[in-house]
Amino acid sequence: MQANCYYTTPDSPPIRRTVSVSKNQLNQAIVSFRQALRNPNSDAKPPAQ
Repeated sequence: MQANCYYTTPDSPPIRRTVSVSKNQLNQAIVSFRQALRNPNSDAKPPAQ
């Protein structure tokens, strides 16, 4: 499976990258990021990478 990633910053135009990833890897990344966002004591930057 391929996923499109978009990187945005306030000072430059968006950058688009296509990456190969399995459904399981993508789902696990989403779950980890969502959990980090919901926990106010957690740093969401590592799972966002």
